[in-house]
Parts: sequence; C-alpha cells; structure tokens
Amino acid sequence: MGTKRAIFLGIRFLFAFVILYYLFSRIPLSNVISTLASTKLNYLIFASILTIISQLIAAYRLKFFTSVQGMSLTAVQVFEINLATAFYGLFLPGGNLTGGAIRFYKLSMNDKKIAEAFASLALDRITATIALCIVGIVFWLIHVPSDSEYIIISMAAILFMLILSVVILTIGKRILQVSRIIDLNKVSFIASSFRKFFDTIDRFRNYSIRAIFFILGISVISQILGVIVYYLLALSLGIEISFFAMGWIRCAVLLVVMIPISISGLGLREASLLFLLRPYGVQDDKALALSLAIFGATTVFIGVIGGLFEVRKFLLQSFSSA
Repeated sequence: MGTKRAIFLGIRFLFAFVILYYLFSRIPLSNVISTLASTKLNYLIFASILTIISQLIAAYRLKFFTSVQGMSLTAVQVFEINLATAFYGLFLPGGNLTGGAIRFYKLSMNDKKIAEAFASLALDRITATIALCIVGIVFWLIHVPSDSEYIIISMAAILFMLILSVVILTIGKRILQVSRIIDLNKVSFIASSFRKFFDTIDRFRNYSIRAIFFILGISVISQILGVIVYYLLALSLGIEISFFAMGWIRCAVLLVVMIPISISGLGLREASLLFLLRPYGVQDDKALALSLAIFGATTVFIGVIGGLFEVRKFLLQSFSSA
C-alpha cells in the first residue's frame, strides 16, 4: 500500500471515528441499545427478504451490462460476486472502495475482459444512481417537506450530471478525435486505453430504447424496494414517519454516504439521518438506532450471506483439488 493511499485511508477511519464518537458522546448508548432491543422481528424479517430481492434485481441489471460486453457471467454468478463484495467490504481497509475493487477483479477475471468489466460497472453504477435520484425527486415532490429545497436541488443537479455523463460516454469516440488537438494520441498507452474503453461503451448503442427503459424501470423498482426496507425498519423501532418522507430521506442519505470520506458510510449515515429526521420529531436515540439497523440489514446481513458463499466456494475448490 502506498504512503498516500495509507494516509487517505487513515483519514477516512479518523473521520468515521470522530463523527461516531461525537454522536455517542451526546446520545446515551443505553437508549440506543434499548431501542434496538425492542425491534419488532416481523418487520425486520420482511425488510431482510426485500433486501435480498433488491440484490437479485441489481445482479440482473449488472448481468445485462456484462452480457452486452460478451462476458459469460450468469445472473447467479453476478449475485454471488455482489454479495462477496459486501462481505469483503465489512472488514477490509477501505470499505466500499475496497469492495468495489474486489467486484471489478471478480468480474474481469472470469473472461479476462478488463475494459468490458470496467464499462459494465460504470454504467451499472450510473444507472442505479439515476434511478435513486428519480425516486428521491418524485417522493420529495409528493411529500414537499418545508425548508428543504436545497435537497431537491442537489438531487436534480446530481441527476443532470449523471445524464450528462451518459451523453458524454455515447459520444466518446469524438473525444478521441478532439484529443488530437492536445496531442493526447502521442501518448500511445492513454490513447489506446481511451479507445478500448469507448469501444466497449459503443456496444450498448445496439440495444433498443425499450431495453434501456426496462433496465431503468427495474432499477427504479429496486430503489422503491429500498425505500420500503427503510420504512419497515423505522416501523420496527416504533418510528412513525410518512412513507413518502422516508423515500426522499433515503435518497439524500445514500447520496451523502457515496462521498468517499468515511468507511462504509459510517458516521455519514448516522449524522445525516439524525439531521433529516429531527424535523419529524424523531428522537436522536431512535434515529441512531435506525441508522444501525439499516447498516445491519442492508450491509452486514448481505455481507454475512456473501461470506457464506465465499466459504462454500473455498470448500468446493478444496475438495475438487484434493
């Protein structure tokens, strides 16, 4: 590990620790534990099932993108890779960033298609985030909370930038032509890497508008399932809040968690939920308990299942080589 990377990783750990230390120094841990202990298991079980279904939809979406690239991965293999990614992200330094690197490695090693795996992951992430912003904006417009116009402006701005990035990718080959103006093509490695990447992106243009809207549609469904998961977890802790309010709050929280300044979103998730739930009269200890329940149901639970898949894979390989 390089010195700069180690310093950046240390800063992220420190950032998460400082926020969590501050929150737990102000909110009695005993209150949070008692709130979690009162969790209604029926809501928790239903939320866990919906989380798995959402993961299956995400696996199908990524399978769609990899198939366009001529990769031979099945939906089940992609599902297992996604769960394994969550597993390694739980304990390896770097959290989600490390998990993303492992997902890229596992996807590309099957067919040895590095550029294709990168393009598939990039478009998969863009599609998921576009769907997240669409759901967040729609739920905000239905609920229209007071004094939070900056949130919908932020979601709309991110949505615009994502759509713009898709447009830029679709005209990628023209970028290569423009690069001649700055003599980028004199750097053969950079030019060839750009060309190969945009060649992989170009394959997605062969799909119909119907197929594209279908993928975006199931992505929206996956995000709505995620809203239901958050809502059920809130109900399990006795938190009374509008379903539509939870819809845009979840979007705002996930967008904040995507900022790579923490480990697996720790600290960012808790602070943003406390801030956004206060106007609805949700006590800080319950908001913090909800954050931990969300982390447990959507990250730890999925990671544990991914770990079981990895153990099963290791045992099968051991027996086959014996």
